[in-house]
Amino acid sequence: MAYNPDCDDDGARLCPSLGVMYYTGEGRSGVKAKSLPAYQSACNTGDAKACFNLGYLNEDGEVGVFDKAKAMALYKSACDAGFGRACSNLGNMYLLGVGTPVDKRQAEALFGKACDGGDAGGCFNQGAMYSTNDGVGVDAQRTRQLFEKAAMIDPVDANLKARIAVALIGQ
Repeated sequence: MAYNPDCDDDGARLCPSLGVMYYTGEGRSGVKAKSLPAYQSACNTGDAKACFNLGYLNEDGEVGVFDKAKAMALYKSACDAGFGRACSNLGNMYLLGVGTPVDKRQAEALFGKACDGGDAGGCFNQGAMYSTNDGVGVDAQRTRQLFEKAAMIDPVDANLKARIAVALIGQ
């Protein structure tokens, strides 16, 4: 399949794939920065995953773009469109005060939305907040439910399982 570098012949349908190819360097090297316009083009058409990826690039700065406010706006757009991982990343920004003042209630709500949207990391993060009284009170039963849900959503993720086990041992 040929990919149009400008994402204009085949429309936004191919732009997310093109963005991933540029970001990962599939088929060539040194092209990560070219993922930005491909993701932007797809995000402009409402592709939530592309908006998430663009938000990540703005938060991370790996391709020379550091814009936390833009990252938050892109994560919010993707989160509002139902992309759970974007809700989780936005929650982390609120939890840690990255680009915004710390707001643990907002972080907890976003982790809940991420978890409800099928993001195991969101379930874990929300559970961790309940296990440590990180702004939401301690609730061992809720913690266990959220950790178990995280493990059911993504049972293959060894890193997540290890974090869950360590957290459960601490209860």
